[in-house]
Amino acid sequence: MALDGKQFIASVLTRAEGRARTFAWKLLRHASRLDDAAYLDRLAPTTDVTQHPEALLDELRTAGELTDALASDEAVRWARKLDGRNNGHRTRQQEVLLRLDLEGGGRSRALLLYAALRRRRPGVVIETGCFTGWDTALVLLALTRNGHGHLYTLDLPGYGEAKPDDVAFQASLPLGGLPPDLAPGFLVPDALRDRWTLRLGDARALLPALLSEIADPVDVFFHDSEHSYGHMMWEYTTVAPYLGPGALLASDDLSFNTSFWDFCAAFGLPRLMHRSNANVGAAVWRD
Repeated sequence: MALDGKQFIASVLTRAEGRARTFAWKLLRHASRLDDAAYLDRLAPTTDVTQHPEALLDELRTAGELTDALASDEAVRWARKLDGRNNGHRTRQQEVLLRLDLEGGGRSRALLLYAALRRRRPGVVIETGCFTGWDTALVLLALTRNGHGHLYTLDLPGYGEAKPDDVAFQASLPLGGLPPDLAPGFLVPDALRDRWTLRLGDARALLPALLSEIADPVDVFFHDSEHSYGHMMWEYTTVAPYLGPGALLASDDLSFNTSFWDFCAAFGLPRLMHRSNANVGAAVWRD
């Protein structure tokens, strides 16, 4: 059916507005000037001078649970699949160093997923998306060191050969997804799994069921599953009524769309991003 003049003009304006908002969001994300201390203090204020950023990051660098996990056969197979530059011969020690140097984007993720949780001492933590389980391991190490809290992970595994409908999300995964010989969360050390519940399936079904099952408010929620606007906004708005006062709402892959910006704006929440990584951020819930 032919598009009339008014419809055509409206569609052009809608696309132009979308491009303008996407560009504005890029500028806002990259305008963040929060350094380690400011970022962590906004995520999790504390008066404990021993919990400064570098001290907490040093806990990660020296965590035997993580170095053991990175030296596992599964981790080595994964590293070799990723390492095309060295003909698949990355050593175990090289992989450990690459994961635990905690610079650039890895540093900001460690501050968000480990240091902030060490300070906050959350009881209920939910993440959507698991993949290798590295982020999961950081969260679980924080809970284990705190001696408190439980992590619920919901994951719909993406395998490289599956070719799911969400092509953009799949393209963002290393190798296009997990190899068939590696299970979701293979980097999570056995020593940390006592505080972990992993449920496999679609978050659209699993998240509402989990939220109705858990008696306590959600202290931390981390989105890292399907990165379409509709799904990200659905996750934020679905979990919002269950967030406790001062809870942390965190999200990965903010560059995919403006959903995080729009959600935070709707509730008047300041967006918190580290200056080294404009693709992951958080907000503190005020309700």
